[in-house]
Amino acid sequence: MKIKKYGKNTRQLKKLLENGARIFKDNSDWTQVFKAVVGYDFTFRLHSKGLEIVDCLGDTFILESEEKFEIV
Repeated sequence: MKIKKYGKNTRQLKKLLENGARIFKDNSDWTQVFKAVVGYDFTFRLHSKGLEIVDCLGDTFILESEEKFEIV
């Protein structure tokens, strides 16, 4: 799945969350909370555990999925 490094990737994130991906912050499951803020701007980086997502406040989330990611 191609994800832009910056900006709103609403469609891609919603697709991942619908397919069973999980969002973690500080080792806690934030999937339900994250679904409510999926429209915000994020920065994406590849991480050893999955996809690292940093929001506009600097909070960092890790998205774990079976999906292969490509940052464009």
